[in-house]
Amino acid sequence: MKKKIITVAKNQIDKVAHALLGTAFYAVSGLFTAALIALVTTIILAVAVEAYDKLSRKGTPDFWDILATIILPSLLYLGK
Repeated sequence: MKKKIITVAKNQIDKVAHALLGTAFYAVSGLFTAALIALVTTIILAVAVEAYDKLSRKGTPDFWDILATIILPSLLYLGK
């Protein structure tokens, strides 16, 4: 039971990290490009990171990581 709780906690921390890094990338990209371009590059980056994890077998590819990475930038873009 303790091991399962630790695993769930690590997963949640991972999703928060993806959300924060995706938002930071979107924000910095948005300083130099249009908001739509910043969003598209954030989506491409999220997919590329998970593809790299799968192809290199150095990470754990996860569709939910992609969603966690792009959800906040998408909401910020829609809120403009």
